[in-house]
Amino acid sequence: MARRSIDAQRLPGGPFTEEKRKLVVALGTLTGVEVDSALLEYFRDRFPKESTYGRPGLTNLRVSRAAANQLSLNGADRWNAVAGPISEELGRAENEYPDYVPIGALGLLAAAMRTELDSVVGRQEEITQQLERYHKLVEKAPSTSLYLTELEPTLAEGYKLASVTRPDENCDPLVLQLISPFGPRRARFWYSRLRLVQAASIRSLVAPARNSDAISVLESVSQNDPHPFLRHAAALSLRGISSGEDWWRYIWTSEIESIGGPSSALRPEAARLLADVTLLLFLIYGTRYEKDQERLFVRATQRDNLPDCLSAARDRRMMIRRPPPPCCEFGLCSRPPVQRDYTGRGDFVEAFCRRQRLAAGRLERLSWHPNISKRRLAKFWLYLETQSAKGVSLNDLVMISNHD
Repeated sequence: MARRSIDAQRLPGGPFTEEKRKLVVALGTLTGVEVDSALLEYFRDRFPKESTYGRPGLTNLRVSRAAANQLSLNGADRWNAVAGPISEELGRAENEYPDYVPIGALGLLAAAMRTELDSVVGRQEEITQQLERYHKLVEKAPSTSLYLTELEPTLAEGYKLASVTRPDENCDPLVLQLISPFGPRRARFWYSRLRLVQAASIRSLVAPARNSDAISVLESVSQNDPHPFLRHAAALSLRGISSGEDWWRYIWTSEIESIGGPSSALRPEAARLLADVTLLLFLIYGTRYEKDQERLFVRATQRDNLPDCLSAARDRRMMIRRPPPPCCEFGLCSRPPVQRDYTGRGDFVEAFCRRQRLAAGRLERLSWHPNISKRRLAKFWLYLETQSAKGVSLNDLVMISNHD
């Protein structure tokens, strides 16, 4: 099988991160139990080891993603190294539910390897059962549970990785169940659904003839999903299917990697969706690692609308300006500042901000933020572009504004 890499561009993060990532990719060309174990450890390095409130660094996320890619590309050969740890994680989660949340989320690998194992006798049923056990943990969790904010989007990331590495396959039927607007198994966190919609979109864009069911579900999502980002993402994918364009014109592989570069491969409409998805994730995940704000974090992930600063305000700088204006129902603008890279979402680079500034004047107004004029939207991105050129991150701006 031809080896395909999800790393379309050099990863930001310094030479150490890049060298470590290259080592992981090199390991992927080798075989053996020790190699598989090493890749698994690199993958698990992205997740907190002890505390639910651990702080995963960006370096760990990037290297871990490379390890997941190498494991999933040869899932049929590497499953033996993963099957045991997955069974152990599931057993503990089921026995200690709801106190133990599987932050390590080996379910990501199970979802990513599912396509690879479909043709392996005896493995298809095994991995399907494992995934069903993960999803049952999520489905029975109350709306205040970290299962919805941690495990559900991580499983969705695995399905998206499977589509990135094997884009010419049939869409996974379980993915369609999880994004169907009127289905009983619809994922509850909008970010989980976004990743799943992208997983279905990639395969629909590459092989539309064999994914007519997926296209029908995407049409329903574009009209009926309660979250505006989901409706727009599905509509963009349908436009790409109609025009026959490459999937990477409409889908990004990772927010962190894409906002760390100009994202020139993405169509401008997709890049601006990426920008606002990242802004909302920044606001939400800024509360993730503070124990006294766990409830605020969980509530924010369950909403299917947008905070005022991304939907109703006339000036977006309200999300970083001090003192903050009266908060909307999300309550995110009043959160205290956090340390750099605390959110694990990465930073907008100058080139990305410049592209957003230019697109603000050329494209139509944002459908989910009609109150902001093109001029004010361009000024917002000019402000971030200028700050990024000085080495000041979005999170730094929040910290500065809260200490002025």
